[in-house]
Amino acid sequence: MLIYRAIFERKSRAINICFFFNALGSGLLMPLTLLYFAGKTLSEKEILYLGTIKFWSFSLAYFFIIPLISRFDSKKTIIFSLLFKLLSLSFLFTGQTFYICGVVMLANGIATSVFSVAAKYYIKATSQNISESFSVRMTLNNTGAAIAPVLITLFVFFSLPFAYALLILTGIFTCGIVFSAGLHSCPGKPESHFYYFHFFDLAGRDTVLISVISIIFAMLYYSFEVIVPLELIQSGNEHLIGPVLLFNTLVIIAGQLPVYRYFTETRGIITSLMIATGLCILLFVPWFSGIAELPGLLLIVLGVTLLEMFYGAGIDTLITSADSPRKIAVLDGISGISLAIGAAMTAAVYSDSVLFLPLVITLYLLVAGILASQKRKGYL
Repeated sequence: MLIYRAIFERKSRAINICFFFNALGSGLLMPLTLLYFAGKTLSEKEILYLGTIKFWSFSLAYFFIIPLISRFDSKKTIIFSLLFKLLSLSFLFTGQTFYICGVVMLANGIATSVFSVAAKYYIKATSQNISESFSVRMTLNNTGAAIAPVLITLFVFFSLPFAYALLILTGIFTCGIVFSAGLHSCPGKPESHFYYFHFFDLAGRDTVLISVISIIFAMLYYSFEVIVPLELIQSGNEHLIGPVLLFNTLVIIAGQLPVYRYFTETRGIITSLMIATGLCILLFVPWFSGIAELPGLLLIVLGVTLLEMFYGAGIDTLITSADSPRKIAVLDGISGISLAIGAAMTAAVYSDSVLFLPLVITLYLLVAGILASQKRKGYL
């Protein structure tokens, strides 16, 4: 139990709450569209488009984040991003059409990007062990993301009207913002100059590694977040959505810290991330090969749950280990753009195993080849 003590430490309680509610706010939108709007105000095709908008919106914010990054006050920026997310969620009170949902997704994704960069600065400035700090925060982040669809499922189960459900959600989120005001000020002062994006930012081992792994993660995670619920609904197994999401939540809460710590301490961050990604890809094979439909979907959930334990904390640790604020923002932006590319690719080819699995495996082998080459040269 000592390993979970860091979650409840007084000095880090406020930033932990921020991570939890940031993920909760991001995780509410797709379950709302799937369980409240699907077949009513939104078609299946529109829901798939919304899923890609969610990922693409992450990258749009970096066009102004990178130039202005030196001017950020991390504490104020974190609180602002949560407020902006609350406002975007409240916009659903005005309607639930595709265009309104698209605007909400876009604003929510931009707020998530702003939070992501500011939180990385905050942790780098305040934490002694960056990798362990991200493991703790990713436990809360993944818990918030996993609890969000469970909440929506409960609302639907008890036949709660959408307006009341949204009112409850905004009330819960408001409480989180109130608690976030307890953040300590971040050491250091904002600077006054601008940073600009350069072509050479796209070169380098870290850039390639982060971008390709992020594309793979997005392709696998998008299948879990959007495609698995859609397939369960279409097959008449809607009752399984709640248990599946609950399984994802409980495994992450129980396993994130000990599993991540054990493997990263014994194998290293990059090797652990590659192992988790490889296992996740293998667990996708049965469904996309048509061997087993319902059991195959459940194996997808298991694989993505395992990958979630390593991707967020591992990638964020690699990004935050960069030697300058500008480099952190650039790598974070590249990661966000790569997630959007992966989601768009999956939306286009998810039902075609002839394209999906070979593409994912090819990208994985590309990363493995780069890492093997770097190891032979003595860079790893």
